[in-house]
Amino acid sequence: MTDLRALAESHLGITLEGDFSKEVILTDPDGDIQTVRGQVLYDRTAQNPMTGQDQVLNEPVVTLRISTLTRVPEKRERWLIQMPVSPVVGAPLGDFVLDGGRAAEGGASIGYIRLYPKKAKQL
Repeated sequence: MTDLRALAESHLGITLEGDFSKEVILTDPDGDIQTVRGQVLYDRTAQNPMTGQDQVLNEPVVTLRISTLTRVPEKRERWLIQMPVSPVVGAPLGDFVLDGGRAAEGGASIGYIRLYPKKAKQL
């Protein structure tokens, strides 16, 4: 009998890391760097708490395959994420921060993690 969860996890290699993916460079709190491919969406929808209406937020969402990562971001850890600033081929890399302000989503059920990085501020 086929293990559907294992099959779904193996398909993440195509759906998250395939032709639609972007290169993402992660630097963990210890300074270790890993370069992976993942799905990068440049905006997302969220519900306005005052009106209940959906609104489009110009904030990225990065979805990565857990089995590809050498270390998975944990709650309250501060990570640097470098990724293209737009979906255009050759777009420059931008600096983003994963600061634990919003919990990562996903997990072991299917094998992916969804991150909500914020644009790093220039000093």
